[in-house]
Amino acid sequence: MIKKFFLVLSLLMVYSIEYTASHSSDESSYPIHPILDCKINYGNNTCISFWGYHNMNTHQKAVPVSNNNKFLPGISDRGQLHRFEPGEYHYVFSVLRNCSEEPLLTWKLCYNGCRTATSDLDSNCPKGCDNIYFSNSVYDLCGICGGDNSTCNQTTDSFSTTSSTDTSTTRLTNEPTSSTTTGGTSESDSFPCSANNCSSLYIGNPVNGEGKYIYIL
Repeated sequence: MIKKFFLVLSLLMVYSIEYTASHSSDESSYPIHPILDCKINYGNNTCISFWGYHNMNTHQKAVPVSNNNKFLPGISDRGQLHRFEPGEYHYVFSVLRNCSEEPLLTWKLCYNGCRTATSDLDSNCPKGCDNIYFSNSVYDLCGICGGDNSTCNQTTDSFSTTSSTDTSTTRLTNEPTSSTTTGGTSESDSFPCSANNCSSLYIGNPVNGEGKYIYIL
């Protein structure tokens, strides 16, 4: 009977310590929101989704991987965080999955209420005009992807005014001197791709500062 009492007492003490660590008594408790940043399709039904979070509290909070911190459906532990720094963070970790078998993937995170974020087939990451994910390339005024407006045709227009004779002026047109291309780059289903047709994205953990660069098409 005495052994049973001490066993129950020790379990209560462990629970009390864990609860105190994740629920500070000197502040109000606010939710932690999971964030889906976006998803990349690599072909062959393979896709990778990028996730972050927003901890609205002023201290680090712990939510162990459990029913309160899990992915669904399927495997609940997919490498998500279990300690959350205060603030909003993006592209903290990534999850690779078969999008044909799992078209929807939801991260459920419960702290002062449950919040979810879902990756579906339409939550794609942005691309530049060069078809590279996260590229900042845009079309210039000449219609050239990543151009600097220096390749437009120069044409001479003549016009007549009532106050002077015919005058010529030079202007830029929005017609390129050559066919509009994307510099030879094109979308590919290969993974991983070579560095010359990829951009890099840093996936980092704000808790311990560890991270890695991944190449994305």
